[in-house]
Amino acid sequence: MPSFTNSIVTSAIVPEGTHLCKVSKAVKKVSKSSNEMIVLGLELPDQRRLKAWLVFTPKMSWYIVSFCESAELGRPNDKDAEIILEPKHCLNRYCYVLVKHEEDDGGELRAKVTRFLTREEALERNPDLLRIRIEPQTRVELPRVQPVTAGPTEFGKPIGASTGPARAPHDPDLDAEPDDLPF
Repeated sequence: MPSFTNSIVTSAIVPEGTHLCKVSKAVKKVSKSSNEMIVLGLELPDQRRLKAWLVFTPKMSWYIVSFCESAELGRPNDKDAEIILEPKHCLNRYCYVLVKHEEDDGGELRAKVTRFLTREEALERNPDLLRIRIEPQTRVELPRVQPVTAGPTEFGKPIGASTGPARAPHDPDLDAEPDDLPF
Protein backbone atom coordinates (compact mmCIF):
# COMPACT_ATOMS: atom_id res chain seq x y z
CA MET A 1 0.00 0.00 0.00
CA PRO A 2 1.52 3.39 -0.96
CA SER A 3 2.08 5.75 1.97
CA PHE A 4 3.70 9.07 2.84
CA THR A 5 4.59 11.14 5.89
CA ASN A 6 2.81 14.31 6.78
CA SER A 7 5.94 16.20 7.80
CA ILE A 8 5.90 19.89 7.10
CA VAL A 9 8.62 20.83 4.68
CA THR A 10 8.79 24.33 3.34
CA SER A 11 8.97 24.57 -0.43
CA ALA A 12 10.70 27.95 -0.28
CA ILE A 13 13.99 28.17 -2.08
CA VAL A 14 17.08 27.82 0.12
CA PRO A 15 18.32 31.37 0.73
CA GLU A 16 21.68 32.57 -0.51
CA GLY A 17 24.42 32.27 2.05
CA THR A 18 26.34 29.71 4.09
CA HIS A 19 24.55 26.58 5.25
CA LEU A 20 25.20 23.32 7.08
CA CYS A 21 24.08 20.18 5.22
CA LYS A 22 24.17 16.44 5.70
CA VAL A 23 24.74 14.19 2.70
CA SER A 24 21.53 12.13 2.68
CA LYS A 25 22.09 10.57 -0.74
CA ALA A 26 25.16 9.84 -2.86
CA VAL A 27 24.85 8.11 -6.21
CA LYS A 28 27.49 7.34 -8.83
CA LYS A 29 26.38 8.34 -12.34
CA VAL A 30 27.78 9.31 -15.74
CA SER A 31 27.27 12.86 -17.03
CA LYS A 32 25.93 13.77 -20.48
CA SER A 33 29.57 14.34 -21.45
CA SER A 34 30.43 10.77 -20.34
CA ASN A 35 32.31 11.87 -17.21
CA GLU A 36 32.01 9.93 -13.97
CA MET A 37 30.25 11.86 -11.21
CA ILE A 38 28.68 11.49 -7.80
CA VAL A 39 25.32 13.21 -7.33
CA LEU A 40 24.92 14.38 -3.74
CA GLY A 41 21.56 14.87 -2.07
CA LEU A 42 22.12 17.45 0.69
CA GLU A 43 19.66 17.97 3.53
CA LEU A 44 19.55 21.14 5.62
CA PRO A 45 18.51 21.06 9.31
CA ASP A 46 15.04 22.42 8.34
CA GLN A 47 14.68 19.45 5.90
CA ARG A 48 15.03 21.55 2.76
CA ARG A 49 17.16 19.85 0.14
CA LEU A 50 19.86 20.77 -2.32
CA LYS A 51 21.80 18.82 -4.92
CA ALA A 52 25.46 19.03 -5.82
CA TRP A 53 27.35 17.25 -8.58
CA LEU A 54 30.94 16.08 -8.08
CA VAL A 55 32.08 15.69 -11.70
CA PHE A 56 35.43 13.93 -12.08
CA THR A 57 37.25 16.16 -14.56
CA PRO A 58 40.50 18.09 -14.12
CA LYS A 59 38.55 21.36 -14.38
CA MET A 60 36.32 20.39 -11.41
CA SER A 61 39.02 18.95 -9.14
CA TRP A 62 38.92 22.10 -6.98
CA TYR A 63 35.20 21.50 -6.27
CA ILE A 64 35.80 17.87 -5.25
CA VAL A 65 38.76 18.89 -3.06
CA SER A 66 36.61 21.55 -1.36
CA PHE A 67 33.90 18.94 -0.70
CA CYS A 68 36.47 16.58 0.84
CA GLU A 69 37.82 19.35 3.08
CA SER A 70 34.32 20.36 4.14
CA ALA A 71 33.19 16.79 4.85
CA GLU A 72 36.46 15.98 6.66
CA LEU A 73 37.53 13.38 4.13
CA GLY A 74 41.32 13.27 4.38
CA ARG A 75 43.59 13.15 1.35
CA PRO A 76 47.31 12.33 1.06
CA ASN A 77 49.66 15.35 1.17
CA ASP A 78 51.12 14.40 -2.21
CA LYS A 79 49.52 16.88 -4.64
CA ASP A 80 49.80 14.39 -7.53
CA ALA A 81 48.24 11.48 -5.62
CA GLU A 82 45.27 9.87 -7.33
CA ILE A 83 42.54 9.41 -4.72
CA ILE A 84 39.47 7.17 -4.64
CA LEU A 85 36.16 8.82 -3.74
CA GLU A 86 33.10 6.58 -3.69
CA PRO A 87 29.48 7.37 -2.72
CA LYS A 88 29.95 5.36 0.51
CA HIS A 89 32.64 7.87 1.60
CA CYS A 90 30.20 10.78 1.14
CA LEU A 91 27.03 9.38 2.70
CA ASN A 92 25.97 10.84 6.08
CA ARG A 93 28.87 13.32 6.14
CA TYR A 94 28.24 16.87 7.32
CA CYS A 95 29.46 19.65 5.07
CA TYR A 96 29.14 23.40 4.72
CA VAL A 97 27.98 24.99 1.48
CA LEU A 98 27.86 28.42 -0.09
CA VAL A 99 24.55 28.86 -1.92
CA LYS A 100 23.88 31.41 -4.68
CA HIS A 101 20.70 31.89 -6.70
CA GLU A 102 20.57 31.57 -10.46
CA GLU A 103 17.89 31.21 -13.10
CA ASP A 104 17.45 27.82 -14.71
CA ASP A 105 16.66 27.31 -18.42
CA GLY A 106 12.96 27.91 -17.73
CA GLY A 107 13.59 31.24 -15.99
CA GLU A 108 12.88 29.81 -12.52
CA LEU A 109 15.12 30.87 -9.65
CA ARG A 110 17.01 27.98 -8.09
CA ALA A 111 19.55 27.55 -5.33
CA LYS A 112 22.98 26.38 -6.48
CA VAL A 113 25.85 25.08 -4.35
CA THR A 114 28.71 27.20 -5.68
CA ARG A 115 31.33 25.77 -3.34
CA PHE A 116 31.94 23.80 -0.19
CA LEU A 117 33.50 25.46 2.86
CA THR A 118 35.48 24.20 5.81
CA ARG A 119 33.77 24.50 9.19
CA GLU A 120 36.06 27.42 10.07
CA GLU A 121 35.23 29.30 6.84
CA ALA A 122 31.52 28.63 7.32
CA LEU A 123 31.45 29.86 10.94
CA GLU A 124 33.33 32.99 9.92
CA ARG A 125 30.65 33.74 7.32
CA ASN A 126 27.68 32.60 9.43
CA PRO A 127 28.31 32.40 13.21
CA ASP A 128 24.68 31.31 13.76
CA LEU A 129 25.69 27.85 12.53
CA LEU A 130 27.18 27.27 16.00
CA ARG A 131 23.64 26.97 17.36
CA ILE A 132 22.94 23.87 15.27
CA ARG A 133 23.72 20.68 17.16
CA ILE A 134 25.24 17.92 15.08
CA GLU A 135 26.68 14.51 15.88
CA PRO A 136 30.47 14.41 16.12
CA GLN A 137 32.07 13.56 12.80
CA THR A 138 35.26 11.51 12.67
CA ARG A 139 37.74 12.36 9.94
CA VAL A 140 37.98 9.61 7.32
CA GLU A 141 41.13 9.07 5.23
CA LEU A 142 40.39 8.40 1.56
CA PRO A 143 42.34 5.59 -0.11
CA ARG A 144 44.86 6.14 -2.92
CA VAL A 145 44.58 4.48 -6.29
CA GLN A 146 47.05 1.60 -6.14
CA PRO A 147 49.44 1.43 -9.10
CA VAL A 148 49.14 -1.67 -11.23
CA THR A 149 52.23 -3.83 -10.95
CA ALA A 150 53.08 -6.64 -13.33
CA GLY A 151 55.40 -8.37 -10.90
CA PRO A 152 59.20 -8.60 -10.93
CA THR A 153 60.93 -7.85 -14.23
CA GLU A 154 64.32 -8.42 -15.81
CA PHE A 155 65.42 -6.22 -18.70
CA GLY A 156 61.90 -4.75 -18.93
CA LYS A 157 60.21 -8.15 -19.31
CA PRO A 158 58.59 -10.36 -16.68
CA ILE A 159 61.06 -12.83 -15.16
CA GLY A 160 60.79 -16.14 -16.98
CA ALA A 161 59.55 -14.53 -20.18
CA SER A 162 61.36 -15.38 -23.39
CA THR A 163 63.94 -12.83 -24.54
CA GLY A 164 63.89 -13.97 -28.16
CA PRO A 165 62.12 -16.22 -30.64
CA ALA A 166 61.14 -19.68 -29.46
CA ARG A 167 63.75 -22.35 -30.28
CA ALA A 168 63.44 -26.12 -30.50
CA PRO A 169 65.80 -28.18 -28.35
CA HIS A 170 69.14 -28.98 -30.00
CA ASP A 171 69.11 -32.17 -32.09
CA PRO A 172 72.64 -33.42 -33.06
CA ASP A 173 71.20 -35.41 -36.03
CA LEU A 174 70.30 -32.11 -37.65
CA ASP A 175 73.83 -30.66 -37.41
CA ALA A 176 75.52 -30.05 -40.77
CA GLU A 177 78.19 -32.65 -41.63
CA PRO A 178 81.23 -31.95 -43.83
CA ASP A 179 79.76 -33.80 -46.86
CA ASP A 180 76.49 -31.79 -46.55
CA LEU A 181 78.30 -28.55 -47.33
CA PRO A 182 78.05 -27.28 -50.89
CA PHE A 183 81.25 -26.98 -53.05
